[in-house]
Amino acid sequence: MDYNKTCYFLSRPRRFGKTLFLSTLENFFKGRKELFKNTYIYDNWDDWEEYPVLRIVISDLLNNSSINLENNILTLIERIAKKNSIDLVEKKLYTSKFGELIEELSEL
Repeated sequence: MDYNKTCYFLSRPRRFGKTLFLSTLENFFKGRKELFKNTYIYDNWDDWEEYPVLRIVISDLLNNSSINLENNILTLIERIAKKNSIDLVEKKLYTSKFGELIEELSEL
């Protein structure tokens, strides 16, 4: 896989909440141009293509044990794969499964 070596730094303005910032990025990369009407980006961005976005809320996954956390992560990965009609080959390790999911999503 050819990885782009360009780095980007994203910072959010003060008093602009983390959740709002992430929701803005999510909608931007999902190509929801209509949500940005009357903003600078609306008329100044040429690539309103939709990209796959993984939004993982860690607090939804946390549990009282590492085994439960691992199972919750596996369940989330499988749910995302199913939603995107992806059959994952890796069956056990959530780290390998997550990597496979990202690679498959990038090819959509």
